[in-house]
Amino acid sequence: MSTNSKAAIDPADFLNVDGLLDDEERAVRDVVRNYAQKELAPQVGSWYEEGTIPARELAKDFAALGLLGMHLQGYGCAGTSAVAYGLACRELEAVDSGLRSSCPCRAHWRCSPCTGGGPRSTSRNGCPRWRRGRSSGVSA
Repeated sequence: MSTNSKAAIDPADFLNVDGLLDDEERAVRDVVRNYAQKELAPQVGSWYEEGTIPARELAKDFAALGLLGMHLQGYGCAGTSAVAYGLACRELEAVDSGLRSSCPCRAHWRCSPCTGGGPRSTSRNGCPRWRRGRSSGVSA
C-alpha cells in the first residue's frame, strides 16, 4: 500500500501565491475581497445597465478602507507594499475592471503633486483631503 505524499492543489491558487504573502498582505487582500464581494458585486450589474456609478460614495468607502494612496508614503497614506497594493487592485478587478481603475491605480496622477515635488501647500492640504475621499484629485 502506497501513500500519496503530494499536497493537494488549491484550484483557486494553484501556484500557492498565498503562501508567499505576509500577514499584512493577506489582511489587505481579505478586507478588500470581503468588501468587493459584499458591497460592490451585487451592484455592478445595475450600475452597468444604468450607465452610472456612485463615484462619491465609492470614494468615501475606498478612503474608509485605506485604499486611496495606500502605497504612497506620507501625508496620511498607509505606505503599504507594492504587493498589498496589487492585491487590493486584483480584488477590485475581480468584480469589475472599472472599479479597479477608479481606486488605487489613480493615486499616481491624483497625488503626484504631493509625492513628486509639488508645492508644499498642495502636499499638506490636497493629498490628505483626496486620501480621505473628500476631493476628486490633487492639483497644484
